[in-house]
Amino acid sequence: MPLGAPPALRSVIPIRRDRPYFLFVGTIEPRKNVPALVAAWRPLRNEANLVLIGRWREDAPPIQNEPNLECLGAVTDADLPSWYAGATACVYPSLYEGFGLPVLEAMQYGAPVITSKDPAITEIASGAAIQVDATDIDGLTGAMRTVLDQQIAAEWRDRGCRRAAEFSWDRTARLTREVYREAIRRFRG
Repeated sequence: MPLGAPPALRSVIPIRRDRPYFLFVGTIEPRKNVPALVAAWRPLRNEANLVLIGRWREDAPPIQNEPNLECLGAVTDADLPSWYAGATACVYPSLYEGFGLPVLEAMQYGAPVITSKDPAITEIASGAAIQVDATDIDGLTGAMRTVLDQQIAAEWRDRGCRRAAEFSWDRTARLTREVYREAIRRFRG
């Protein structure tokens, strides 16, 4: 069942930074593949920061402090849209997902998305995100380097916004209601 994009068609003021930044949003845990993201970003650290937003789970992989890497922890729901909107790209190299809400949120708020080829994420992205094998460090680096080009980033931003517009909580509610109606029909029968 698809989730809805946040009700974000309101104006969002992007975070303004001295340097461009790549953004990761999600719980820091093994399946999110954050060490691979950090490794992929390192060759680009002089061109853009890497900002990690999310709570750290007890089993989170160790992430060493290094120049231009910002580990912010959790941010408020009110601040998160501005982080997405100001990002050069949201990078989400998850090994597996049930849905991948940060990918949809990033597209909703206008961030180009670089993500893994996980089936659930592929269903969300539907051609509106750059997808790379989650374990392909060089591929992730190449994708990140590509979106540093403003014209290419604008194309992916536009694709993502159009795709995110296809998701809504009204649609989710409607589909959920249809599933319940079908279940009642089958099991009353």
